[in-house]
Amino acid sequence: DDRRLSAATNSLCQGPRTMIAHRVLCVVGIAVFAGCAVNPSTGRNQLIVSSSAQIAHADMGFALAAAARGLAPASPCARTNRSEPLASTIFSACPSAETTARFAYQVERIGAELATEARSLAPELFKRISAFQIGVETDIDAGTASSAGGRIALAADLAALDPTDDVVAFLIAREMGHVIARHGEEDAGARMTFSALTAMVPIGGLIVKLAASLLGSQALKTTWVERQRREADELALALLDRCQRSPAIIALNLRVGLRRERLPEGEWGAYFAQSINRVDAIALARPKGLQLAVAK
Repeated sequence: DDRRLSAATNSLCQGPRTMIAHRVLCVVGIAVFAGCAVNPSTGRNQLIVSSSAQIAHADMGFALAAAARGLAPASPCARTNRSEPLASTIFSACPSAETTARFAYQVERIGAELATEARSLAPELFKRISAFQIGVETDIDAGTASSAGGRIALAADLAALDPTDDVVAFLIAREMGHVIARHGEEDAGARMTFSALTAMVPIGGLIVKLAASLLGSQALKTTWVERQRREADELALALLDRCQRSPAIIALNLRVGLRRERLPEGEWGAYFAQSINRVDAIALARPKGLQLAVAK
């Protein structure tokens, strides 16, 4: 009768949906359970499905972003045509070639010191990367960036801030913290997982699937971005402590050891301001006697 026919039809229609749901759950299960790893430096569970694949995926994204910036330099100071006024007062005085060269040497010298200490702080890191590659880039906006494979870039425009050695050391150490804590791999894992999910779900054309994958992975990454930033700051201070640079000294330098009025606007500047406040809090939480002893 009609009810039996309807039940049979529903059963047939639900078959494909059940199969799709099962496949999706399998992918999620593989990503969450088989790919869950405990980070030895932070003690946090992370989505690490395949370390080598995720490092390659993250480094490719870093390279593509760098190439895009190279085609259209984000830094006003990197423009070849400087006849027009600069758009931002932050760059009203771009660093000279001499200042930039001095800053590059400062980064190279301090980066080598920190890389040596990183090997003893996080020896497991160098099973994934061969070494840190640290340098100054002229075609990125004022800030810092790092890749999962150990590349760390500081914008040449940061030279205009007249940073002290302790400020430069913190900037490099914070990016090292991101690499040590596997944040680039974690973000790549989110993108790879959602790419796999959207590939298995028939939600429409390629553009729709790509958009769904990007939005989904971005939503997942925002759930741990603040935690990543805190971990990077804490690992940076642990690394700097090994170089006899105490949180109290770093906090003092972040407050007075750079030209704060020239800090860039936008996400990186806001992130840096958060780091300054966090380092202040960590320094204040230390016993006064220990702070004085280390500062001396």
